[in-house]
This record gives sequence, C-alpha cells and structure tokens, in this order.
Amino acid sequence: MQLPGTPPQLLERTPDMDPLSVTASIIAIVQLTSVIIGCLNDLKDTSKDRARCAIEISNVSNLLVQLMYRLNEGSSNDSWYAAVQALATAKGPIDQYRSALEELKSKFTSTASSGLRISSALSWKFGKEEVANTLTRIERLKSLTQIALEMGHFKLSQDIKADTTAITSTVNTIQESQVSEQYRVITDWLSSTDFPAQQSDFIGRRQEGTGEWFVGSPEFTNWLQGTKQDLFCPGIPGAGKTMIAAIAVDHLWKTFQGDNIGVAYIYCNYKRQETQTATDLLAAILKQLVQERPLYREPVTALHKLHASRGTRPSLGEICITLNSVLNNYSKAYIVIDALDECTDSNGTRSELLTTLRSLQTKTDTRLMVTSRFVSRIEQAFEGSPMLEIRASEADVKRFVAGQLHRLPMCIQRDHELQAETQDGIVLAVDGIATLKKLPRGSTALNEAYDEAIERIDSQLPEESELAKTVLSWITYAMRQLTTKELSHALAVEIGESELDEDNIPNIEDVISVCAGLVTVDEESDVIRLVHYTTQEYFERVRDNWNPKAQEEIASTCLTYISFETFNTGRCDNDADFESRIGQNPFLDYAARYWGNHAITVQQTIKGLALPFLYNTNQLSCSSQVMFLSKYRHRGYSQHSVKTLAGIHVTAYFRLAYLLQELAHSDRNKHCIHMDARDSEGRTPLSWAAARGHEAVVRLLVERNDVIADSKDNNGQTPLSWAAVVGHEAIVKLLVERDDVVADSKDNYGQTVLLRAAQEGHKEIVELLIKRDDVVTDSEGKDSRTPLSWAAGRGHEAIVKLLVDQDDVTADSKDYKGRTPLSWAVGGGYEAAVKLLVERDDVVNGQEEIVKLLIKRDDVAVDSKDNEGRTPLSLAAEDGYEAVVKLLIKRDDVVVDSKDNRGRTPLSWAADWGYVAVMKLLVDRDDVVVDSKDNKGWTPLSWAAQNRHEEIVKLLIKRDDVVVDSKDNAGQTPLPLAAMRGQEKIVKLLIERDDIVVDSKDNDGHTPLWWATDDELHWLGVEEQKEAVVKLLTERMAEGKEA
Repeated sequence: MQLPGTPPQLLERTPDMDPLSVTASIIAIVQLTSVIIGCLNDLKDTSKDRARCAIEISNVSNLLVQLMYRLNEGSSNDSWYAAVQALATAKGPIDQYRSALEELKSKFTSTASSGLRISSALSWKFGKEEVANTLTRIERLKSLTQIALEMGHFKLSQDIKADTTAITSTVNTIQESQVSEQYRVITDWLSSTDFPAQQSDFIGRRQEGTGEWFVGSPEFTNWLQGTKQDLFCPGIPGAGKTMIAAIAVDHLWKTFQGDNIGVAYIYCNYKRQETQTATDLLAAILKQLVQERPLYREPVTALHKLHASRGTRPSLGEICITLNSVLNNYSKAYIVIDALDECTDSNGTRSELLTTLRSLQTKTDTRLMVTSRFVSRIEQAFEGSPMLEIRASEADVKRFVAGQLHRLPMCIQRDHELQAETQDGIVLAVDGIATLKKLPRGSTALNEAYDEAIERIDSQLPEESELAKTVLSWITYAMRQLTTKELSHALAVEIGESELDEDNIPNIEDVISVCAGLVTVDEESDVIRLVHYTTQEYFERVRDNWNPKAQEEIASTCLTYISFETFNTGRCDNDADFESRIGQNPFLDYAARYWGNHAITVQQTIKGLALPFLYNTNQLSCSSQVMFLSKYRHRGYSQHSVKTLAGIHVTAYFRLAYLLQELAHSDRNKHCIHMDARDSEGRTPLSWAAARGHEAVVRLLVERNDVIADSKDNNGQTPLSWAAVVGHEAIVKLLVERDDVVADSKDNYGQTVLLRAAQEGHKEIVELLIKRDDVVTDSEGKDSRTPLSWAAGRGHEAIVKLLVDQDDVTADSKDYKGRTPLSWAVGGGYEAAVKLLVERDDVVNGQEEIVKLLIKRDDVAVDSKDNEGRTPLSLAAEDGYEAVVKLLIKRDDVVVDSKDNRGRTPLSWAADWGYVAVMKLLVDRDDVVVDSKDNKGWTPLSWAAQNRHEEIVKLLIKRDDVVVDSKDNAGQTPLPLAAMRGQEKIVKLLIERDDIVVDSKDNDGHTPLWWATDDELHWLGVEEQKEAVVKLLTERMAEGKEA
C-alpha cells in the first residue's frame, strides 16, 4: 500500500529491509495513524480531548517520519545509525508503539466489519484523568524523539522504551473502554429496564441492621446452600416485602462476590404492567447476568447481531434460549422476584414467567426467591416449596424508629424515657397490623386508616386540598408511573393556553407535603408514587366519587400540552433534535402516549380541545413520533415510527368512537376527512382498530360504504391479519365472515392469516380458520415454513394437536433450511410437541384420534438432517433439553452419534454448552464415540476445557476411551485452550494427570504457558485468573524438571 507523499527511494528500499526495521515500522505507524485518526473523527462527539488526542498522535507520526528521512540519509557505519536500528528490534520501543496502535485499530474496525453498527453510535467516554495520562505519555514520546533528532544520538532510548510501554498500557485501557461501551449499547438494547437503580434506592433507605433475622433464618440459609430451588416469601401489605427482597439481593452480592455465581432480580409493579411482560422481565434478568461477565456475553452479542440490523426484537423463545445458555456458564444462579402479585396474570404474563423460570431450573442450578401478598393462585404455584413469611420484626421496628428519632419534636429527642415509650408504642401498633392478614381486601381497618388521611387532606386550606386532590388523582389514574418532573409540568399546565408558564411549576416538596403521607419519591428513579399498593386499591374504589372530574382534567391537560405552539414544527428529523425536544418538554412523552386513554370516558366534554388537535397535522406528527417510539434506543431510533398519521387514525387507535364520528361529520370544505385514509405505512383506521382490539370501532367502520374491509398495508397485511396476529378473536370472527374479506390472504412475506395466528399461539383463531374451506391449512410462507412448523417451533402444543389432525397437513415438510416441524420443536425444547410428532403411542388425555393418525403416519423422519447436517437430537443436545434427548435416543431410527457438516456429534454440542445431564445420557452408550474429533480436530473434551465446564471435564478425563492430551488441527491440546482463558480449575485438573505434556508445543511453537501469558484475549477480563494459571503451569514444569 503506497502512502500519499511517500518518497520513491523509500518504496524501493523497503522491500529489501527487515520487517522490523525502523523504516518499515515507521511506515506502518503512519498508515495506522491515518486509520485511527479517521476512526476518532467518526466518533459521535466534538470533545476537545478527542481532538487533542488525534492531533498529538498525528504529531508523533510526523516526527517519526522525519526520523525515517534522517535514517535514509545516514550511513550504516555510523554508531547513531546502529543505535536507531536497535530500536526496531522485536518488542523494542517503536515495535511496541506500533503493536499498540494495531490493537487499537482492530478494536475500532472490528465493530464496523461485524455489521453491528455500534461504533458509529459511540461517544468519547474517556475520563479526564485517563485523557490526561494518554496525552502526557504521547507528549513525552514526542519530546524524546525531538531531542534525539536534535542531539544526533539515542542515549535516551531506554526512557523512550519505558514511555512507549506505558502508552501501550494506556491504549489497552482505551481499547477496553471502547469494548465496554460497545457492550453497554448491546445490553441497553436488550432491556431498557433499570432495576439496579431501584435496588440502590431501596437499600439506600435501609436502616442499618434491619432484615438480619431474614438472611440468618434457616429457610434462607437452606435456600442458599441446600438443594431446594425455591423460597416463597409471602407477607401482608406493609410488612416490608420489597425491603426484604432488596436486603436479600444485597446479601447475595456480598456473600458471593468474586465467585462464579449469578445474581439477578426484578421488582414487579402494578403501574408498569405495559412494560413488564414475560419477555421484558426475562430480558432484564438476562441483562443483569451478562453485564458484569464479559466471558458470557457471546450469546447476547449474537442475538443483537441477529435483530439490530433488521430493527426487530427477540422473541420470548430466543430470550429463553439465550438465558439458558448464559445460566449454564454459572455454577449457580439466584433470581429474586419481588411483588409477584403485582405482575398481571390477566394476559398470562405471571404464568408465562414462572413456567419459563421453572423450565430453566430443570436445565440449570437456578434458585428462585419470590415475595408476594397472600394470593391463592401464587400460593398454589409454590405449594410444596419452603415458605418464610415476611413480618415486621420487633428488632427491625426498634432500629428503624431509632434511626428516625431526629425527625421527632425536640421534647422527645431530649427525653430518653419518651423515646423508649414512643418506640414501644410503635412496636405494639406494628404488631397489631399483623392481624390484617386475616382481613379481606378492603377491610375496615385499612379503609378507616385511608379515610382519616383523606379527612386530613380535605381539612387543609382550599388551595392545598385542591392540589393534593389533583396530585393523587394524577398518580392513581396515570397509565404508568410519573417522574417528579413530568408531574410538576402537568400541574403547571393552564387548560387552553398555547405555552407553558414555567412560573407555575410547583416545588415537589410542597406537592408531597399536602398529600398526608400518601405519596413518596424514589430518589434513584425520581418516580413519584403512592406509598403502597393498598393505597392504589383504596383510591381505585373511591376516586370516582372523591374527584369525579379527574379524567376530564387529566385528558384536558394532556391535550393542552401536546397542542402547544412549540410543537407546530412537526416531527424531529434526527435523534439529537428529538432528544432535545423531550428534554425541554418533560411531559410530552406521557401526554402524547396516553391522552386518548384518559379521553375515552369524557370525549364529548373535551371535544373542544381534541378536534383542533386532530385537525393539526404538524402537532399530530409530533405526537405520533412519540406515541409509536420504541423504548429501545439505537442509532436513528427516533425515525422508526409512523411518519404520516391523520386524526382519523389516532381516534381509531385510542378507541375514541365519538370523536371519530365527529371527524366524519366535519365540514368537508374546511377539513377533508377520508374515513379509509392511509398513513405512511399504508394502514387505514380500520387496520389500527382491528390490531388494537377495538370491536365497536371496527363495526362502525366496516359498515361504511367508503371503507375497504380488506385493504392491504405496505407489508401486505389486512385488518383481518392484524387482528389474528394480536389474538382478537371477536374481530377475526366479525371480519372473516364478510364476503369482501379474503380469509386466506397472504402478506408480502407469503404468510397467511392462519400462519400468523399459529405463529403467535392463538388456538381459538386457528381453530376458527381451519374449519373454513377457503383456508389452506398447510400453506407455506416465503421461507417455506408452514403453520405446523411455526407452532411446533414455538411450543404451541394445542395448535400442533389441531394441525396434525388435518388430512392436508404434511407433518414432515421441510423449509428452506431443510428443517422439519420436529426439528423446530426439538430446537425449542418443547417436549410436548415432540411427543406429538414422534411418540405416537404416548399421547394421552383423550387425544385418541390424534394417536390413531400418528400411528398410521410413516412420513415423519425422526432423524432428518437439515442443510447444516443437524438432526433433531443434535439440536436438543446443543440446547440441553434432557427430556427431549431421552425421547429421541430410545428410538431405533435415530443415529445417536451422527455427525453434522462440521463433523460435530450431539455429544460434542452438549460438551460445548456444558449440559452435564445430557452428557451422562450419551457417554455410556455403545454407539457413541466419546473422543470423536470434529473438522477442527476438537474433541468433546476440547470444547468443555475451553468453555469452563469443569464437571464435564471431570466426567471425560476419568474415561479410558478419552485421550486427554489429544491434539487438534492446530496442534493444540485441551490444556492451552483452558490456559488462554484463565480456566484455573480445569488447568489444575489436567496438569495433575501423568499423560499430559505440560510444555507441549502447537503448530506455531507455542506452549500452554505462552498462551497463559499472551494478552490477545485481554478483553475477556481474566487477567487475575491467568496469573493463577501461569503459577500452576510454572510449578508443574519445575516439578517435571526436578524429576
């Protein structure tokens, strides 16, 4: 590669020189400097520090070029010339500087080449101290080089070497910071939920010493150390369940600090049900488990790579598979779930969450602790599990009161007897609360306590009482939790005004003070909330009578806010402008997303505010950009929403039938409203109403002559298709029976309505569609997958039963990857679906007809290979599905040791991912070669040694048919594979054996000790572990020499 401006004579000489010569090294540095400066300039930042680093690196490069010219003009007989040449030896100062730049370049460019598009979203994240250190080192090298040039000698070369080594270290630190920042982007994409902030807030409120009774209890200790996987911790309202959960998490962290133990936790909240689906909660657990473990991030990185470029989100199944993979890296994991009763089960979220976690417990050592109120369904779910009731202990209450004495009147603070009397009185009162466990919801005791609080509020000055009523109405009616800034701005809105008067924004302390102790603020998250779940339940019973105009006031406030003149500019064209708008207008997010929810019951009353907004295309455009915004942040995220939306679409979206009709009846000369108008994605109001499940709006629209009931959007989806995807059975029935609706319509991906319903697991809709003559039950999408394939792959057992009973369904059809429904069912670990497809005489529970059909069928090839040569058994072994493996290896038509295109067997995959139970099922079979080599020459032991699976290594090295020192195609044995990743325990297991050559060399001449000291994998963060490995290997080699 010729650099611009490189002298021809240098180009002529360079090929004849040693690659480690000064000239060759400097040319390489100049090239690298150009690349690195380009990367620095591409960073999303205008930091002066970044610019200074770029300039100084460039200056060093220029000085080195001068040195190169000087060298080219000199004589090889000069001592100066010889000294310069000596600097370019391997590991010399210039060589070290060049290597450091090469590593930095690789970190900048590897992200771009991977297609993740992360680096472009990075900002300059280095701290002032780190920047100062970098600049100081670069300046030192520059100065020393200048002195050397001026003095004509290199007696300062040792100083240069020392400084270059320091620069190398600093560059490594910068590289690690870059990798860390890239990974933060990925984990934030995985889950935007910040449970650690809540944990910090809860623990920050803990009175020192409280909760010791819980963590010291036999039940908790047995859960930590025993064999029981669950600990159920119920408690009455106000018993301190959340604080105990936080204390338990804190105890886990401190107890297992430094150990290979996973800790994750979630705090369920009745106000966050929209964002606390089973998929969201499991993603939050996964995020916590990989955040501090660089070694375990590979599955999450792969998941991000799969979805980020397409703008899609991982499914529940994908999250489960990834979570299973990560959990298997830990020797044990503890998951704490607080307030499970606040996790809704109306849509199956709670059941789905527990079912998934229980499934993970069968494959991993995962312990689950759950707090909850006394709810019969939850109690039944943990029947037979150890239980520890959470109660406010006398010691905890006394500690808490002692910590709050400074808040009592001075007369009590000065009198120790009064203090003791106060403490005892509160302890007695708290003890009396325990009787509430026997009281039903809404019991007299609770009602009276809250009634008294309302009386105190009403007895305040009129303006204070009105403020409290407004605040409590906002908090209780809000569709999600509000931050203090959001609420403050909402309270400052004057109905009908065109801008916000910031002088109206109240002090949050004043807001809290008028609410009679019913409201509190979480400091870490800045969320303002009611003090307890029971407070919410109380207000849900009384709020309509206490403040009957609350919804009208809230809807009017929201409409006024999103109608401000500042939003007449419409959408923002980039992320920076959008974020600036949200920052300057804190209430915009809530108002835009939820005004329609509050308006449903008061449409006629707020019509005067709503219609002008719905006619204003710019304000609608601004609002819709916020409405449809994903909660996950990535480059360009603000532009990934519907760009053109009319008022008619918004009313259909929010189920505002009255306002929709008002728009339809509007003055056509002034406001031309087309009831079948398409938005920028080609969707009509009917499409939005069908997808949202608004049956009344759907009926209203399909009865109009100017509405096409079967219109397709830009993706080819019809209103029927949208209703089927989301699972709105009543709307599907309404639409599918119409003559102007095609029941088997295909979208742009070739997917029919039936296929989409089967994909999402909506049994009733599938049942409705397969009865129709105009629906092809075995229709294939563009990926050649059928409804049966999707249902089997996602574990929808009931739908599999329905489909395999159809005469026109091919149970063994292959898709474009060569995978069958059985293959997909096995890959997802869905044992029940596998039984339906292969164990034909094992289907019970009254499914006689299905059993007969399956016994007659001979078209299901149980050992079928896909395009990668993988069989269902291979996929089951890779994912650790023990029960499925058991089903398959019992069959005569399954080759248990079958090799795929990479030469890997089911045993190899199980060893790779650390599934001990699956390994034990396979290793003792006569038809399995335990030491089988794949195309790389790796054995199951090689895979287990590299990936830290100690139990599997123990299992394999005990066997006579395993060559422990077997070499792969690169000449490496399992020992260096473990050594390079700092696997101390596995290295120790291996070197204790007599048949291991501790200093064996691979094809490049590298020994295990060399790999243990090599810093190529420093980004794994295992330097301490590698030091221990070096010590083990050195001692073992010394013993060998003595012998």
